[in-house]
Amino acid sequence: MVNCCVFAPPSAYPHLATIAGLKRPPPATSSSEFIATGSRDKTIKLWDARGTLLKTLIGHDNWIRALAFHPAGKYLLSVSDDKTIRCWDLTQDGRCVKTVDEAHSHFATCLRWAPAPAKEQTNGEAKTNGIPKTGEKVINVRCVIATGSADMNVRVFAS
Repeated sequence: MVNCCVFAPPSAYPHLATIAGLKRPPPATSSSEFIATGSRDKTIKLWDARGTLLKTLIGHDNWIRALAFHPAGKYLLSVSDDKTIRCWDLTQDGRCVKTVDEAHSHFATCLRWAPAPAKEQTNGEAKTNGIPKTGEKVINVRCVIATGSADMNVRVFAS
């Protein structure tokens, strides 16, 4: 039984295309090219839009409850009934690179990455937090996630 499903953002396409064995990723203007699912069989599966299984990620000890792609596309986060949060690195073929044990006292039921801060445009210069950035692509990603749990708590994790 599949418990959760999430579409990959276009920023993840280069990494998922490599896992899929594609020579080049789909264009960022396309949508819904890759999907991740979490199941009661304790696995996360990466799929292409045609339904082809690309990779199975194994590591959780219980049902997968929620998934979230990192906004920049490099990571996939998961929460499970095993009370952990896991970080899967898509640039390393989906290897689990971080586990937060006992993230909650009961199973986690949801997961959300904080939205990027709003960008302000002034005279062609991108401004972030009031600091102008000229001539460079600005990608603002907050390293903040929130999880909810059957223990009736919401926890916020930040780096």
